[in-house]
Amino acid sequence: MPNFKPCVSTANQRMKPYRTYALLKRDLKKLIESTPDNQAMVSRSRRYLGEWGEWFEYWRICSNGKPKIFKQGWM
Repeated sequence: MPNFKPCVSTANQRMKPYRTYALLKRDLKKLIESTPDNQAMVSRSRRYLGEWGEWFEYWRICSNGKPKIFKQGWM
């Protein structure tokens, strides 16, 4: 089971690990707002159809002020 800690990467910060995905999402808006390009890349392990893999998500702040995924997929 290749379950690893979720990580977030921004333009001004390299991969920062978090204990859980929920804790990462809680801090995500603050991290995105502190970057010059207003986006962050999240990588995490995810199970799909019984198989574990590495999943990526690119996040931005949308017009209502909440973080939203604009690109995602398997690495």
